[in-house]
Amino acid sequence: MTDQVQFLNDVAAHVRALIAPDRVPARLFQAEFPQSAELISGVESGQTLIGGLPPQPPTFRGRVGKVLIELIRRSLFWYTPTIHAFQRAVAAAFREQNEATDAVRSELSRRLSLIEKENHFLRDQLHSVKQSLDQWNNLNYRVVRIEEGLSDQEKLVNKNEFTEIVNDLQSRISSLSERIGTKSGDVVAAELEEMREALAESIRNSQAVDQFTLATRAEMILVERRISALLKQPAPRADSANIPGREAVHPNLLSDVVYYDFENLFRGSEQEIKDRVKVHVSRFVDFGLGTADMPIVDVGCGRGEWLDVLREQRLLAYGVDGNSSMVATCREKGLAVEEQDGIQHLRSLPDRSVGAVTAFHFIEHLPVGVLLSFIDEVLRVLKPGGVALFETPNPDNVLVGSATFYLDPTHQRPIPGALLKFFMQSRGFGSIEVQPLHPYPPEFLLDESTCPAARIINERLFGCQDYCLWASKI
Repeated sequence: MTDQVQFLNDVAAHVRALIAPDRVPARLFQAEFPQSAELISGVESGQTLIGGLPPQPPTFRGRVGKVLIELIRRSLFWYTPTIHAFQRAVAAAFREQNEATDAVRSELSRRLSLIEKENHFLRDQLHSVKQSLDQWNNLNYRVVRIEEGLSDQEKLVNKNEFTEIVNDLQSRISSLSERIGTKSGDVVAAELEEMREALAESIRNSQAVDQFTLATRAEMILVERRISALLKQPAPRADSANIPGREAVHPNLLSDVVYYDFENLFRGSEQEIKDRVKVHVSRFVDFGLGTADMPIVDVGCGRGEWLDVLREQRLLAYGVDGNSSMVATCREKGLAVEEQDGIQHLRSLPDRSVGAVTAFHFIEHLPVGVLLSFIDEVLRVLKPGGVALFETPNPDNVLVGSATFYLDPTHQRPIPGALLKFFMQSRGFGSIEVQPLHPYPPEFLLDESTCPAARIINERLFGCQDYCLWASKI
């Protein structure tokens, strides 16, 4: 990491040297040159004097001089046109030279303007490099702190000491077994209680180590990703303002209005969906979520059934959806909803700023790479103790995985619960739980008493149509 920091310092020094004040040209070519114009005017006006007579003094000598000058002028009549031609040539040469000088001055001014623009660009680039260097140093500091914290925790809880405690307890239990016949019930109970408390304390210490390890692992993953993104960040370009925006995750196969009608037909009525999602409310209340300090963000909120349920329970939440028809429906109900792409909205939030992120039937619309980016953003914006809740179709149900899932043309691919759990663990989440939801009604089930294979058929064809995944940020 020291090599990368030194590299950024060298780049900053090089750019700073390029744009030093003593190397920036001054505006030396903006002034006009009136002397050239005066010289040309003087040469042109002097032509009228060639062959003319000077003023005559009112004396005899002046009259005699005039006669002599007139004789000389007439005797040189053949030379006067030559002098005129020479004067015109000199004036034309001065004029061309002046025009050439103006052209050179204009070109130098244009090039100086380009140099100044490049100078501004280099200053902006230097500023960007300084910011990147500051971010790098901050991340390096956090990595060092995390490593120090791990070292301190290892010193605090020594695995060998824990093993010795367990061995000691086992030895005491064996000794107690040998003496139990000779001691009274009160003494035995006291010793058992003492050992129970010691064992409970050891278990608590072990759990504390596990929680610290999970939290540290999640923090290290975030730091690693930010360092990787910083190394891959391209240098700023002068025309960066003209770069087009990020394309959508996938083309808009259905218009907003058509997809809204599609939801009404295939998703189910709003009341039916509200009845389904109410099962999650109690856990949010138990975790203390939905407060001003721990708000809930529902990504892909759709018609707002979940937001409506949260509002009925007086839990603070708002939704995000890119479908304008869905957003209009939510706002007509008085729900707080942002019309924006869900992942872009999460990217706009500060670190550790929300208590929970929910997404009902949203993640199956994302390609795998975008899904992992979404999980990363959810982990980043959650506060410690925050919760992620995702609900998606259950491909363990054969009818869902092979047929009903593909009724929605914007679906990407089914996501098995084991795979989603692995994704969440690998990105740094802890306390992950997969819960099956929404089985078929009993009238669809076969009688298992009459057919040995009926149980398997019921599980695979008429089992739970969806599942949800709970994950927490340690």
